[in-house]
Amino acid sequence: SLSLSLSLCNEEQNNRHLLRRAIPIFHMTTPLSPAIIVIIIIIIAATSPPLLVTSLGSSSTIAVSYGYNSATVCGIIAGEPTQRIQCYKQNQTVSIEPIVSYESISGGRDFFCGLRSGGFSLLCWDTSTFRAKRIYYSYNNHLTGLTVGDTQVCAVQASTGVAICWRFPSPEAAWEFRTITSGGGFSCGILKNNSRVTCWGGSEIGAEIERQFGNFRMLSLVAGESHACGVTETGTLICKGRSNINGQLDVPSHSAFQFSGLALGPNHSCAIQSKNGLVICWGGGSEFQFDESKYASFESIVAGLDFTCGLTTKNLSLICWGPGWSNGLSLGSVVPLPMVIPGPCVQA
Repeated sequence: SLSLSLSLCNEEQNNRHLLRRAIPIFHMTTPLSPAIIVIIIIIIAATSPPLLVTSLGSSSTIAVSYGYNSATVCGIIAGEPTQRIQCYKQNQTVSIEPIVSYESISGGRDFFCGLRSGGFSLLCWDTSTFRAKRIYYSYNNHLTGLTVGDTQVCAVQASTGVAICWRFPSPEAAWEFRTITSGGGFSCGILKNNSRVTCWGGSEIGAEIERQFGNFRMLSLVAGESHACGVTETGTLICKGRSNINGQLDVPSHSAFQFSGLALGPNHSCAIQSKNGLVICWGGGSEFQFDESKYASFESIVAGLDFTCGLTTKNLSLICWGPGWSNGLSLGSVVPLPMVIPGPCVQA
């Protein structure tokens, strides 16, 4: 028999204040066709509020890589037996090898990484050749919470909550995390024992962000290039960082738990409104605002250098907008990728 399991991976989803969807587990005596799987995924997405998934430094089923090789947008594809990765770059689509199932992806400067379903293997690809490099493999210590910053890669050991990093110092082994995120030369996380923010890596920006979050008890945390935002246990969205020259820290007035998914670029911040999936952005004037008349609601959003991409609730398509989006497509047009799974998922 075939058991199809579509479940959320982000630990924030387990918090009773933010649990917004319950994805059913189906037990069947005959396999589901890809078409039926697609219908199930669309129904789940269309009838559920947005997920608390995020941006530059956090894991999702969508990712952007940015830098000298131009923007690359990737997604974990829905409606197929294998949850494979496919990317779009400079008017071309690329099927990422190996073609196996992944549960989350995250992008940095000219590269991105993917965590295989089950968390036993972590691979990365540079966006010039798309050649795979495996950086972690263990059936004994599975990973979760993949996060890619500007150049660093970090993840959490599922059994211990300890974070480990590549191309970057790992935090103290005594620290156990609920979630981690990475930005430009710094990484931060929410500690399990007190829900407070701590950062590591020797960056002055990271140290300043940790100091500004202070005693706030956090449910979520997302890093941008030089700032970080998150939702507190009381539902308030706050942003902290060294500089606010573009207004990226100026969170709009809001009610408790009004915002869910976050995406942070160097000079702007965006959030999904929980009640309707609409995206609101601040910082950089009006350059990052999205035309809501085209696609009303989003499942998740991610940010690159001066642009944002989102996964639409309507048909699970990807669109990108912002002054830094120049990849052969007009602003707000659909990226030519198949439908993407809405939210970090695992396949059994």
